[in-house]
Amino acid sequence: MLILVTNDDGYDAAGLWVAYDLAYKIAGKNGRIAVVAPSSEQSGVGHAMSYTKPIATTKRRDMHFTVDGTPTDCILLTEQLIGEKPDLVISGVNRGHNLGPDLLYSGTVGAAIEATAQGIPAIALSQYYNQHSDPDILFETAREFGPKAISTVLKAYLENWPAGRFVNINFPACSKDKVKSIKLCAAEVLSKSNVIANKQEAPNGRTYFWLGHPGPIQAQSPSKDVGLVKDNHVTVSFCHLNLSDDAFNKEASHLFEDTNEHR
Repeated sequence: MLILVTNDDGYDAAGLWVAYDLAYKIAGKNGRIAVVAPSSEQSGVGHAMSYTKPIATTKRRDMHFTVDGTPTDCILLTEQLIGEKPDLVISGVNRGHNLGPDLLYSGTVGAAIEATAQGIPAIALSQYYNQHSDPDILFETAREFGPKAISTVLKAYLENWPAGRFVNINFPACSKDKVKSIKLCAAEVLSKSNVIANKQEAPNGRTYFWLGHPGPIQAQSPSKDVGLVKDNHVTVSFCHLNLSDDAFNKEASHLFEDTNEHR
């Protein structure tokens, strides 16, 4: 098995090497691990790609490359850089949660989306933290529960990966001994944006903006990923690339009937 590890925090981010260690455990003694990751932080870029500019790459060591671009760029360039298509993509471990509404913005998830679009099984990993989290043990929970969460999914589905789907795993902001369980659950529905623009003024009088969150992410349902992670569960969610609302399209199919009748 060839596993590709990538992320959106950059090649030198601690979480990437947590993911590398998890990939090593999953791949086994005959497995191989490649790393293709952004050369700098790309948080919040979603599924963006460097469509209008050239992309520089650097070989850091055998099967390890950095890309001056987005996580999606990393996936798009992987086969050319390492010479073959990976069997699995692991994206993360992100420093911070990627729950429910975050899926639209996350570069970590963006890499998983692009891999899925290319027919490669993909798993996104994120470690939740808060103001009380100890930075020295930030990824402790991911290290402890990552192998079990990933291997359980792969054992069930790797040989017949569900088309158009990727897996999003979040680890709670607690020490490993306080984790209650691993839960398969739905992602919280995106009902409104969790991003705001904060207006500020520089000393020279120029106005600028910082994008950020209005506060901690709020759970709408205790049984979905946000609520469960806040209750110290590891969450595993299957997510679909299909953006078409088939049920509502069918419900609204009458909208243009009159128009069609007058043709």
